[in-house]
Amino acid sequence: MPETTVRLSNRRPVRIESDDWPLVASSTVEDDEEVTTLYVRRHEDGRGLIYYEFTNTDGEDQGRAGGKLVEGVEDDDVLAGRIERIVDEVGLDDRLVNEVLSKLSPEDLT
Repeated sequence: MPETTVRLSNRRPVRIESDDWPLVASSTVEDDEEVTTLYVRRHEDGRGLIYYEFTNTDGEDQGRAGGKLVEGVEDDDVLAGRIERIVDEVGLDDRLVNEVLSKLSPEDLT
């Protein structure tokens, strides 16, 4: 299985089996000099990884990345709240969170 190393905020990176932590949603915003990508992965046990990376527009890693390992995000409503909180804490572009949230299952209002 392919492995992925994820850099997190205020802790050591984590290594995951990509197949066990499927990508639920991602979004990328590019400006003149920087590309920011937000990723959301969820394990079947209800843990989630919400993380981001900054690269130059030429694809070069800027060494800036972070994110959180979160518990209890089996439900998309809870996951959405955690995504919003982390994006707000870091000050990421609102376009990232809007795009990622649009890829989650729709809220049922019936």
